[in-house]
Amino acid sequence: MRALARTDVDNLDFVQPEHGVMRLKLANEQRETDYVDALSVLAVDHDSGLTVAPDAAGRLHTIGALTPPVAARDFRGRDGLAQVRATDGWNWESSPGGRAAMTGADMRDGLELAFPRPGGAGTARLVVDGNVTAWAALMMERFLAAHGRATQAWYDSLDRDTQGARRLGEALARQAFLSAAVLVDGRWQPQGLIWDAGPEISKRQVAVLDLRGVVGDTVRVRLESVPSFWLVDRVALDYAPERPIEITEINAASAVGMEGNDVRGLLGTADDRALKLEPGDSAQLSFVVPDAPAGKARTYLLRTHGWYRIHAPEVGEPDVALLSALQSDPLGISKAAVARMNAALGAMEVAGR
Repeated sequence: MRALARTDVDNLDFVQPEHGVMRLKLANEQRETDYVDALSVLAVDHDSGLTVAPDAAGRLHTIGALTPPVAARDFRGRDGLAQVRATDGWNWESSPGGRAAMTGADMRDGLELAFPRPGGAGTARLVVDGNVTAWAALMMERFLAAHGRATQAWYDSLDRDTQGARRLGEALARQAFLSAAVLVDGRWQPQGLIWDAGPEISKRQVAVLDLRGVVGDTVRVRLESVPSFWLVDRVALDYAPERPIEITEINAASAVGMEGNDVRGLLGTADDRALKLEPGDSAQLSFVVPDAPAGKARTYLLRTHGWYRIHAPEVGEPDVALLSALQSDPLGISKAAVARMNAALGAMEVAGR
């Protein structure tokens, strides 16, 4: 929805310029309508041996030698260390079965990790490679569908009430995104969020941790979300200071829409004149990229600004009870998702008999 428009930054891990030109295909492959209001490539130059990744606000951070965890267990006590020590596609994920929809301990899941702490370090960058699951995307679609034939009126009301829309977005983020906390004096102190990503591809994201209150040579980190909403491939810490970077923002030299039309004017700046992409729509983009300075390495990222609208059936009466619970209960999304997972698992069990 327009009221929740945001800027996102993603690493371009699988593309390199050829003869000074980078070519990208911008495509909508989801059941949604995308509105891309601004788009540019970031060429980030830095020392060799480093990479760069964004935090939830789109700020860029350098990443060097990573410290892996020495222990990792989920909220049911299962050992998840092997799944999160390296970026290898072997993900940690929740155990979906046996959860009681009204039991608090079953409403949340995640990982509690332990890291060695060098020399009383006062800060670290938490590095997470992960993405949301297809189940999480399906639940978001189902929750929207609960508005029934009043869906358009609901969207219109949020466009008029931007503060209300932001409160809704913040509540959704608190429940469904991956929250990070550090253990200080026996209490988990919130440190930030890992923003939703995927579900098709993993994304590397950073959260800066304040370790000044931590005592001892071990840092304990807690990642938490709705059960079965996240796949986590790797978790690590970078204790080194941030290193200098040089950022060059590059606008598209050409941008050609589905009808062969020039859409560069829609992508140049965030001005509410967005490129609208329905499912299956795409645009072909090219960028003229300068050479990297001698002796420097380079990371490419894509910065976009926009919003989207998930396609969901807009029929029937609104599910007032569900919508009220989602908005008023701090665990509303968790309870609804666990209840629906239990129903799906039960249906699979019956079908398999």
